[in-house]
Amino acid sequence: MFKNHFPAWHFVKTAWRTFTGNKLFSSINLLSLTIGLCACMLVLSFVMDELSYDRFWKRSDDIYRVLYQRKMAESSYMLSASSPAGLGEALKTRFPELESFAMAAPSELDLNTNENNTDGIKIKTIRGDSSLTGIFDFNFIAGNAQLVSEKNNLIITESLRNKLFKGKDPVGQAIYNMPTWEEQPKAYHIIAVIKDIPSNTHFHAEAIELERARKEELDKNGNGNYTQFYFLLKPHVNPKLFEAKINKWYAGYMETKAAAYRSIQLQPLKDVYLHSDFDTEPGVKGSYRNVYIIGCTGILLLLIGCINFINLTTARAFKRLKETGIRKILGADRKQLVCGFLVESGMYFFIATALALLLFSVTLPRLELFIGHQLETTLFSDSHFLLLCLAVIIVLSILTGLYPAWVLSGFRPVNNLRGRFSKLFSAGPASVRMALVFVQFVITISVLAALIITNRQMNYINKKDIGYQKDNLLYIGLHTWEGKAKVLKNELLKIKGVNSVSFAGWYPESGVTTMYSMLDNPLNKEEKVQLSEIVADFDFPKTIGLQVQAGRLLQPGYGTDHYDQDSAMKMDKDAYIAYKNNLPVLVTASTARQLGVKRLDATIKDIGFKPVGILKDFHRESLFQPLSPTMIFADDNIDYSNLFIRINPEANPGIVQDIHNAWKKVYPARLFDVQWVTDMLAKQYEVQYKQQMLFMLFSILMLCVAAMGVFGLIVHATQQREKEIGIRKVLGSSVTGIVRLLTKDMVLLVVLALAVAVPLSWWAMNQWLQAFAYRISIQWWMFALAGLTAILIALLTVSVQAIKAAMANPVKALRSE
Repeated sequence: MFKNHFPAWHFVKTAWRTFTGNKLFSSINLLSLTIGLCACMLVLSFVMDELSYDRFWKRSDDIYRVLYQRKMAESSYMLSASSPAGLGEALKTRFPELESFAMAAPSELDLNTNENNTDGIKIKTIRGDSSLTGIFDFNFIAGNAQLVSEKNNLIITESLRNKLFKGKDPVGQAIYNMPTWEEQPKAYHIIAVIKDIPSNTHFHAEAIELERARKEELDKNGNGNYTQFYFLLKPHVNPKLFEAKINKWYAGYMETKAAAYRSIQLQPLKDVYLHSDFDTEPGVKGSYRNVYIIGCTGILLLLIGCINFINLTTARAFKRLKETGIRKILGADRKQLVCGFLVESGMYFFIATALALLLFSVTLPRLELFIGHQLETTLFSDSHFLLLCLAVIIVLSILTGLYPAWVLSGFRPVNNLRGRFSKLFSAGPASVRMALVFVQFVITISVLAALIITNRQMNYINKKDIGYQKDNLLYIGLHTWEGKAKVLKNELLKIKGVNSVSFAGWYPESGVTTMYSMLDNPLNKEEKVQLSEIVADFDFPKTIGLQVQAGRLLQPGYGTDHYDQDSAMKMDKDAYIAYKNNLPVLVTASTARQLGVKRLDATIKDIGFKPVGILKDFHRESLFQPLSPTMIFADDNIDYSNLFIRINPEANPGIVQDIHNAWKKVYPARLFDVQWVTDMLAKQYEVQYKQQMLFMLFSILMLCVAAMGVFGLIVHATQQREKEIGIRKVLGSSVTGIVRLLTKDMVLLVVLALAVAVPLSWWAMNQWLQAFAYRISIQWWMFALAGLTAILIALLTVSVQAIKAAMANPVKALRSE
């Protein structure tokens, strides 16, 4: 009978009438669902892109990056992406499981289109050997990987070809570099053009420098050159078993002492981008912790939108009692009523999805602009991804609408027609609504606490004293100076506003130094210490702003203070030991403690070198890394280093151009590439800052959606208790008393939610903070502030409607009685 009177299309018609019948509740439902779905689409696209890194290579499941592990102490290890240069060949000849290996490392190249032009460009490259193209399937569009010389073979991307050759065929042509290591430009032979490398790889490059593979014997003490290796294992080889197998061989191959402290790990290619926290080298790196945080935020935002829909739908059920009763009397069974209400739910989700897709298309380009690259995997670029999302939304609409539909269809017709609630409705759904609001507040307080903690941590990172003066400091990258270092220094010092100039073997962004030594800890022979050594001129402490805690600085007036690096490298072992035992050096305060330096002008036991000054600790690496032992040597004839220039804060704005002119005067054929050290240090935390901003955006949206839901519920509550409020006013209740009546339950829910949110958010944020060697302490006031903010949001949201209801004329509410 019902089917005849209420065909399927009538469900849609009724749903639309209900949708347009109460614009306030419909708008809240639609807006919260739209924001939740759009935010979830953006977050999902971002997360899917982060997780897609290096998965597009055909053999990605069989490719591994080689990591070299050194045991520093019991349960303390140091990982590096560089391993002995002879390792690949040694393993290839002994283990058939290894199909191929290649050397590959990120690099840079200063390029020019002809030999005589002095204007060039700096490009990012991959520097590798001839086996690289056999492991990674680059998409060739012209030429091939056949080498034409031992070195200097160049494969360029399509975009670089269009930039430099503008429609011409560059294969077979030569392009010149702007020299950094030699006096004359060097020709690079272009052997091929490839499609642009997708952005979702840790290889961000516009060209590939190829050279013939070099065979080098694997040193049994771990000495020699180090490089980055990628292994291609044969299909179906178990990487863990293979790793154990090669480490067993390596332990036997190495000399006994070295074997106990060194081992090899195979890192899956798919893990390189998100799991390289240990790697201090600059490169394309993400953070799996931040991906989890942002992913969870998007899901929770959608969950709050769904909770709003359930709460508001069940809360408004009493207005539809008669409608439901009449449908039942006309023959509708519960199944048909449930279907009708599900159609209504589906309509909300359909409209919200359409609006969310429209909003997604507008905001996606802005998200890509913000994060700095195009997302390779989005709803619009992957049809399977889109269909999966739509399927999830359909299932979500059914699950979200099922409970309200079941409640609304379960009332007895007699009570429905009388407009009365059954026990089921008066107790069950109200309790569920309160539970769902409680969940909303738990989520809201947890997100607020996380937002406070992340902001505090990033502010701490930004403001922490790093031990040197990073402001007004310019940096020029690694060069050989060809004996002209002092000439350049003198030219720079002639410029008004240049306070100091120094040549030093230190790279501020990564912390890489001139050299390092792996030593036995003099205070504990069972531990190893990596000593980083900076070779710089005498003006280095002054130029970067280091402070002396004890002793003196290295000075050219002391003849013994000068470190002759070239001569030292030519000495035999005994001569070098005698030389370094009397060589004056500077050490940082933490280094002095770690190496057991008790007094100055005395040789460090079992290590050598004679500290004459102790410097205040400075962070030569990012704050992700703890302070590590650092020693500074003074070489006034340094010919291979970076360059630091200290600028007067009140200097002429055109001083960089003046420095450029001085540079071109001394090195007319070299590219002038200068950076502010503050900008370099900002890059260390660029990923964290950007993801923090995304987290903040989605958190604010979450608070707004939660507030909309609370507002809808209080509107419903005041409407439902309109007569009660009128009676209370007639009997003498004040506006304050009525507002307190309507708000106390919400405040109680916030307090209870705070008790649950505190341990959850403390655990989650404590895990996030572990990525930083220097971090804030999580304190009680952070959770108190989050709870207080949640209470204020709830009170502001509730009070507006509560005050309006309390100040209404009671006659209007009671005139029907």
